[in-house]
Amino acid sequence: MLFQHLCAFLLAVIPLTSAAVIRPFAKNNAYWVDVTKSRGGQVWDFAVYGDGYAKFDDDGDRKNLDYVEVDTTAKRLTVHNAQNAFDTTKPRLKMREVLKECWTMTSLQPAELKEVAATWIQNEDMNKALADCRTELNKGPRGNFEVSATDGGSAQQVCWARLGKTIFAASITGAIADFDINKKLVKMEVTNSWTGDDLLFTFSA
Repeated sequence: MLFQHLCAFLLAVIPLTSAAVIRPFAKNNAYWVDVTKSRGGQVWDFAVYGDGYAKFDDDGDRKNLDYVEVDTTAKRLTVHNAQNAFDTTKPRLKMREVLKECWTMTSLQPAELKEVAATWIQNEDMNKALADCRTELNKGPRGNFEVSATDGGSAQQVCWARLGKTIFAASITGAIADFDINKKLVKMEVTNSWTGDDLLFTFSA
């Protein structure tokens, strides 16, 4: 915890457009994170790298393993990229551990978390679940939809259960469990645009 507070202090005094590279990440020397603050310190961006994920783009730059954004005003954590399934780092961090570490590095309290979002869904497991839900809900191949824990319709209940079984949803609920807070997932929203599907998980107050 002292290390996390120290990181937050160091980042607080860095110019808003600057980035800090921190290693180890989540107390694991095989990982490091490039942290950038923007919008007056409101938004924190975390590009997480691991020794066991050595992929590079066309310019020769190393690709990040995970890219996570935390909006400290909206109390929202957004996953823009997650390649943990391809991570061969040892010892390996689970996605839920990455999410928890990114959140706590901002000095936000676990109980303050309101929403978890995911953009541009490419994960095969989740894409299959979204397709199943759209079929069940008669939403067509790209229709927007939302389901909640209190929905009474059978189609909504089937979709709720289907999404809840995905690896991504398990990572999100697992991170909440690691936070050791009394929050429950109450709603899942799916919106589609030219970039693909975005998800929003809303938790109880």
